[in-house]
Amino acid sequence: MLRVSKLPGWTPILMTVVMSLGVVLMWRHTIQQQNNTIRQLIHAETLRTADELTSWIEVCERAALRMARRTEQHHIDDIENWQNDHDALLEAFPAIRCVCLIAPNGESLFAANHDSDQAFSSVAPWAQLRHQMIERSESDPKTLLFRQPLQIPDGDESAISNLLIWAPLRHDNRYSGALEIVLNIKQLMLEPLLDEHDLGYNVQVIKDNQVIWSLVEADSAASEFANTTPIPLPRLPWSIRMWPTRQRLTQLAGIHDQTVLVPGLMTAVMVGLVTWLAIIARRRARELNTLNGRLESELAERHRIAEEQNRLVSILEATSDYVSTGAPDGRIFYLNSAGRRMVGLGLDQDLDDVCWHNLCPEWSAKTMLEVAIPQAIERGVWSGETALINPLGYEIPVSQVVVAHTDDQGKLKYLSTIIRDISDRKLTEEVLRESRQTLTSRLTAIEAAGDMIVITDPDGVIEYVNPAFTRITGYSLREAMGRKTSILKSGRHDAAYYNRIWKTIRAGRSWRGRIINRRKNGRLYHEEMTITPVKNGDGKIDRYVAIKRDMTRRRQAERTARDRQALQQAVSAMEQVLGVVGHELRTPLAALRATAEFLLTDADTLSQQNLSFMKAIHDQTIAMSEMVNNLLEAARLNSGCARWNWEHVNLQQACDSAMSIVSNLIDTERVTMSCHVEPDDLQINGDAEAIRRLVINLLTNAAKHTHDGAIEVSINRCVKDHHAWVQMRVSDTGEGIDDQVVDKLGQAFALNRGVVGSDYVKGTGLGLAICRGIVAAHGGSISVDSTVGEGTCFTVMMRADLAGPNDSAGDQQKAIRKEHAA
Repeated sequence: MLRVSKLPGWTPILMTVVMSLGVVLMWRHTIQQQNNTIRQLIHAETLRTADELTSWIEVCERAALRMARRTEQHHIDDIENWQNDHDALLEAFPAIRCVCLIAPNGESLFAANHDSDQAFSSVAPWAQLRHQMIERSESDPKTLLFRQPLQIPDGDESAISNLLIWAPLRHDNRYSGALEIVLNIKQLMLEPLLDEHDLGYNVQVIKDNQVIWSLVEADSAASEFANTTPIPLPRLPWSIRMWPTRQRLTQLAGIHDQTVLVPGLMTAVMVGLVTWLAIIARRRARELNTLNGRLESELAERHRIAEEQNRLVSILEATSDYVSTGAPDGRIFYLNSAGRRMVGLGLDQDLDDVCWHNLCPEWSAKTMLEVAIPQAIERGVWSGETALINPLGYEIPVSQVVVAHTDDQGKLKYLSTIIRDISDRKLTEEVLRESRQTLTSRLTAIEAAGDMIVITDPDGVIEYVNPAFTRITGYSLREAMGRKTSILKSGRHDAAYYNRIWKTIRAGRSWRGRIINRRKNGRLYHEEMTITPVKNGDGKIDRYVAIKRDMTRRRQAERTARDRQALQQAVSAMEQVLGVVGHELRTPLAALRATAEFLLTDADTLSQQNLSFMKAIHDQTIAMSEMVNNLLEAARLNSGCARWNWEHVNLQQACDSAMSIVSNLIDTERVTMSCHVEPDDLQINGDAEAIRRLVINLLTNAAKHTHDGAIEVSINRCVKDHHAWVQMRVSDTGEGIDDQVVDKLGQAFALNRGVVGSDYVKGTGLGLAICRGIVAAHGGSISVDSTVGEGTCFTVMMRADLAGPNDSAGDQQKAIRKEHAA
C-alpha cells in the first residue's frame, strides 16, 4: 500500500486540484440530471393537467348529451322540463357561460347564462358558427355532438376563447333542433388548477402561438423549464404551457447556490473529500440496492395482482349472469359478455355512450335511483327485483344485487351490480298462479253461472245442483240431492220422448234439445238442455252432467228483437227519403238564390214593393238552403256515415272564421260580438270543419235572439278526470229561453210539433241537434242555462286529447234516430 509520506510534495496539490475538478464536474452533472428530472416532472404535470381539462370538457359533453337525450324524450317544446334541466346544468358546471335550445330554423327557443348582461346571440362569430353547426347537423343528424373553439369579446379584454359544444336533437332520425353550450376556458382552467396545484405552477393556454389565458406570478424566472402540451381533443387547437414558480422550483431543486457550494467544496476537499465521497457513494449504493429490491417486490406484486384480475375477469366473462361496474350517474365502466348479450350490445361495442338508465324500463330506473342506489350507499349492498329491456324491446324480469365500493375514508368510488334473469322462475310462478286461478275461477264460474248445472249418477239421481238451478226451479241443493231428475217433469212430453233421451246418453253420446219442465211452484218454463256422459278410466259411464238454460226470457227477447228490427227498417227508410229529398232540393234552391242575388244587384230597376218581395225571396231561399244542409247533416249523423277529418284544430282560427260568417246576421251598431281564447294557441284534436260548424250554429242561435247587447265566446283549457278538456261558453244578452223550451232543445223538429207555443221559439231545432252530435263525437257534452229577459249561455265540454272520434258518438246518433222515429 502506498504511504502518504512517500508521495511527492506536489501530490496533495495535484490531488486537491484533480479532486476539486472532479467535484465540480460531478456537481454540474448532478445539476443537469436534476434539471432533467424537473423537466420530466413538469412534462408529466402538464400532461396530467391537459388530461384533467380534457376530463372536465368530456364531463360537460356527457352532461350535454344526457340533457339532449332527455330533451328529445320530453319534446323540444316542453320548455318547463327543459328549464329544470338547464338550471341543474348551470349549477353543476360554473364554467358554462351559456345554455341555449335551438329550433331547427336556428332561432333560440330558450337561453340562459351566467353573464346575463352579455348578449351572446348578437356576436357575429357565434352567429356564423351557429349557421355552420346547423348545416352540419342537418347533413349528419346522427352525430352525437360537435366541438368548436369560439372567440367572444368579454369586458376589458379584447377576446376570450371559449369552447362551443353543439349536441343535435333527433326525432325519427331527423334533425329537430340542437342544444348549444358555451364553456369559458378561464373558468374551466381554474377548476382543475387552483385546487390541485395551489398556484405552484405558472400556466398559460395557447392557441396558434397566442396566449389566450394565463396564470403567471410576477417573478417567472423559471420559464426555462416550461413545457407545452396540446389538449388531446379533436378539433380543439389549444395547448397548455406550464413551468414552476420560484418557490416550487426551490422545493424541487433544493439549494444549489454557487456562493455556498464553492467554499463548501474547498473545505470538504481539505477535510476529507475522499472519505466523504466514499461514505456518500456507499450510502447511495445501499439505497439503490434497497430501491431495486422494492421495485422487484412491487413488480412481482403487480404481476400477481394482474394475474388475479385476469382470473377474475375470466370468471366474470364465463358466468351467465349480468355483471357490471359503473358510476351512480349512469356511466358503465365494465359489462361482461353475458350482460352485453342480455341487453343486445356487441362484444366490441364501446360503453362510452351507454348508460344503465337506457338499458331498463322507466319504472326500474326509478327504483334504482330512488331506492337501490341510496340503500346500497347507506348499507353497502341492496338486493331486489327489477327489469331490463331485451334487444326486441320486451321487459326481462331480473333479480339484482347492487354493491357500493368505498375508499378508506368512506367516500363512494363506484358501484357494481349482479343481475340474474328470472324469466323462467316468473313464468313457472305465473303458470302455477294461473292454474290455481283457473281452478278457482272454474269452481266460481259453476257457482256463478247463469245456466243451471246438474250432476247425476248413472241412474239419474241428483248429486249436485248449482245456485242457478235453485233460483230457476225453486228446489234447493238439499231438496234436490238424492232425488231423480223426474221431479221436474211437466207432463207435456210422453214416455217415448224421455226414452229417446236415455237411449242417447247411455250410448255415450251427448244429447241436446229443448224441453218443457215444471218449477217447484208448479209453473211451466222452457229450457234448452245439454246432457253429457262422463266416463271413468275403464271407459264406463260414471255420471251425467246436464247444462240447462231457461229460454223464457230469450223467447221474449226474440219477439222484442223482431219488433225492434221492424222499427229500425222504418227509421232507415225515413233517412233514405230525407237524404233524397235534401239532395233534390239543393239544386233548385241554389238556382233560386243565385237568381234572387242577380236581381238584387239591379235594385234600381225594381219598385220598392218588388224589391222587398225579392229580398224576402232571397232570405227565405237562404233559410231553406240552411235547413236542407242541416237535414243532410242530420241524415249523415243518424245513419252513422258521418266522416270525420281528425287533426290538430286551432280554436282561435275556428272562432274567427265562424264570427266572420255570423257577423252578417247582426246589427253591429246595436249588438257587439267578441271572442276570447286562452291561451291564444289553444288546440284540440278533432274535426276542424265540424268545430267551426258547431260555433256557427251556436252563434247563429244567439244572433236570432239578441237584438241589443252583446254576444261573447270564451274558450279555455281545463283538466278533468286526468284528461285535457276544452270548455267553450257562448253567451248572449238576448230574449232568453223558457224552461219548457229548454227541455226540448237539441231534439230535431221538437219545436215544430206544437209542444210549446212561445214567441221565443225560432227554428226547427236541427242546428242544436247537429251540435249535440258533433260534441258527442268529440267526447263531450253540451248544456244550456237561460233566463227569460236576461239572456242565454250554452256551455260545451270537449276532450282535447282524443286520438279519433269517440265511440259514444254512435250512441248519440242512435238517440237522434230515435227522436226522428218518435
